[in-house]
Amino acid sequence: MTARDTVMSTPELLSLILARLPMRDLLIAAPFVSKTWRDITVTPVVQRALFFIPEPPSSTEPMHNPLLVEMFTPFFTEGAGNRWRWPGTPEAIMHMPWARAPDAFRRKDASWRRMLLTQPPARKMVVVETCNNRGGDTERRAVLDLGRPLCMADLYDSAVSLIDRVASSFHVRWHTEPERDVDLSVECVWTKQCCRTGKRIIEKEFFSDAKVVRKLEFGERVFRPHQ
Repeated sequence: MTARDTVMSTPELLSLILARLPMRDLLIAAPFVSKTWRDITVTPVVQRALFFIPEPPSSTEPMHNPLLVEMFTPFFTEGAGNRWRWPGTPEAIMHMPWARAPDAFRRKDASWRRMLLTQPPARKMVVVETCNNRGGDTERRAVLDLGRPLCMADLYDSAVSLIDRVASSFHVRWHTEPERDVDLSVECVWTKQCCRTGKRIIEKEFFSDAKVVRKLEFGERVFRPHQ
């Protein structure tokens, strides 16, 4: 038996090798190579590489899920100072790769929904919603802590529901400081004067069939007059 044969027939070694493949190949192509490879893709080593199960806590800076960064870019692009230029708009959502294969993204068992946002995983998210009025801004905050690692479904369902209206946008601020209490903040802004009650802006095909309507427990509204 050659060294290559030894490696290919040893699950522990093969899993370490497969875990270094690009995520797209590991997720889509590897399971169809052979039954052995398919079995290897569900081992803990490979599942961590695919961001399906969490890495142990670490003091290193969290790594964003590269496949999610590619497919859901507005959620991983931090906005500049001008809140009206934040990357997460209804138009940006409807121009993601999702638009090219909506049925694949929408289905209830789509793998992206259970993928972790980062490794080690994010666990606590703050949502900041700002309503822009003529006289000033009204702001309220909520904390999402589910007692488990946060998945893309948690972020997507929460953010998209907040901007499903005209004149709205969001961005995600990722916190990486070692002593952080919160892993990420979703900051959303919308203009009240432009809103039409009940009018949906984001097309239906961009809402997952497995969407979870999670009622965020917002605190009191705080009014800040325009300067």
